[in-house]
Amino acid sequence: MSTQQYLKEAMQTADINQVQLAAKTNIKQQTISKILTGENKTLRYTNAKKIADFFGDKIEKVYGE
Repeated sequence: MSTQQYLKEAMQTADINQVQLAAKTNIKQQTISKILTGENKTLRYTNAKKIADFFGDKIEKVYGE
């Protein structure tokens, strides 16, 4: 599973939108949007860690490993 697909599914499961996720993880909403559209192909470790922590997953899952 790609980072893009992981994030889409995790957000849908948690019933959270981009603005809410940005506020709760301190990641720019624009960055989240770029991940979801596939425009951002390389996710920085710090942002991946914030996403993993928020959804209670391991960072490897965020990276699709």
